[in-house]
Amino acid sequence: MALGTAVPRAGGPPARGAVGGAATKVPSRWAGQGKPSRRDHRAAFALALPAAVVAIGVIVAPLFYALWLSLHRTPLVGGSVYAGFSEYSQVLHSHAFWASIGVTAEVAIPTIIVELVFGTALALLLQGLRWAGTIRLLLIVPILLSPAIVGADWSVMLNRSTGIINYFLGVVHLPEASFTASTTTSLPTVDAIYAWQNVGFTLLVITAGLASISQELVDAIVVDGANYLQRLRYLLLPMLGPLFAIIIFWRFVTLVEDYGLIGLLTGGGPGTSTTTATLYLYNQLTAGDDVGLASAAAILIALMTIIVGMVLARIALLNKQLRDRGT
Repeated sequence: MALGTAVPRAGGPPARGAVGGAATKVPSRWAGQGKPSRRDHRAAFALALPAAVVAIGVIVAPLFYALWLSLHRTPLVGGSVYAGFSEYSQVLHSHAFWASIGVTAEVAIPTIIVELVFGTALALLLQGLRWAGTIRLLLIVPILLSPAIVGADWSVMLNRSTGIINYFLGVVHLPEASFTASTTTSLPTVDAIYAWQNVGFTLLVITAGLASISQELVDAIVVDGANYLQRLRYLLLPMLGPLFAIIIFWRFVTLVEDYGLIGLLTGGGPGTSTTTATLYLYNQLTAGDDVGLASAAAILIALMTIIVGMVLARIALLNKQLRDRGT
């Protein structure tokens, strides 16, 4: 048999490209295109250039400027004096700085735990309910509000003299409470308001995660005799693990950088009981009159946030490896 002759399968159609018994080469859709030309490279560069310019102007340039400021002692009015790493040393030896880091942790950890627990529970409870879509919509409305608006509104409602919360406490014959004026209640109040505003975010993410889980896996574990708690423990929660890591990191970043809600609700008081890292930066910039010190503190806080993100990513990776070994 001559080379290049197509051999048809017995009882089947002739080989692809066989015309009159001879195999012919089917032209490829991309034949002749080859590598991208210089013109293609220039077009791609021109399309990416606007986004690159915006990224440099919005992210890279301010970052390098903040690094430069952190190495100089710079008042709000006047010239800069090179200070080396003395600003960093001053921040690291500052009790107020570490106290603000502690307050930030006291705000972030309980808030994130409450949001995860309630958001996940709501996502599970709303599965299959008739009015689930309407309830979800109502629960995510607070996310759409600005933190500054939320802080201002709750500040009015929690006012001891004229606030509606204390009014209803009086209606049911309960004593008035100083929610934001007491060192005992101010921090739990801030945590509760943060959780109230953002529990809908966890609800949305977990709802999307539950929808992505194959129904075949759920049916298989049900056939094996697993009850609801066992399905939750051995299937649903492990598969939602990566989403939990994303939620924790995202909420940690947003809580660290937020100023509007807590700034308008408590202003960092009473005393420094609710002074978070962001409020510490603001105070150093205004009352401290040292832009360099505030920049050094901002760089250190950013590094701490990156470290937390790396730890969470590592935990998520280890969790995935353990699940893969278990399967």
